[in-house]
Amino acid sequence: MSNKGHKKRILKYFPAFIFAAFILAAAVCFVAFPKSDYSSSEKRYLQKFPDVSAESVLSGEFGSDFESYFADEFPGRNFWVGFNAYYNLAIGNNGADGVYNCSDGYLINAPVFQDNKLAKNIGAITDFAENTDVPVTVMLAPSTGYVASDVLPAVHDEYNDDEYFEQSVAKLAEYGIDFVDLRQTLKNTYESGKQLNTKTNNP
Repeated sequence: MSNKGHKKRILKYFPAFIFAAFILAAAVCFVAFPKSDYSSSEKRYLQKFPDVSAESVLSGEFGSDFESYFADEFPGRNFWVGFNAYYNLAIGNNGADGVYNCSDGYLINAPVFQDNKLAKNIGAITDFAENTDVPVTVMLAPSTGYVASDVLPAVHDEYNDDEYFEQSVAKLAEYGIDFVDLRQTLKNTYESGKQLNTKTNNP
């Protein structure tokens, strides 16, 4: 094999060597480094080494508890926790899961997958409409992130309000249920300069 071919072969497996070295180094550090009982940065007690027994091993309880223990005692954990916090700040997440740190002082919840929950709620409404003579009208409020999209950070998940609204309208129409659509009305009101939601408590 030529020298050039040998180098190409080494480069091909270089990422695997780096990964293996990282895993080995992490394992050595995990065994060698002292363990802590309490995290002052997170204000909580860390997972203790789980008890070992035939029952806990066979049931999978030991594996689950050891995974939590390893995560809490991972070498350089404070550094990685801090790095993750600064990364979240850089992309507009204020450090709390599912909350965007937006411009103009807004804290807005990240979009949540709603297909199953929304379908269940719409199903309850249609069931009610089928069993009553009372006229039924439905109004859904769009999410703050959908209405005030201009204050969202540059990196954020997509708000699927349009998709959810159209699905709901189609389903309700099958049962002759009226629907009040506030999407454009609220967007127009917001764009006129009026504040529709509190800045720090938004759905």
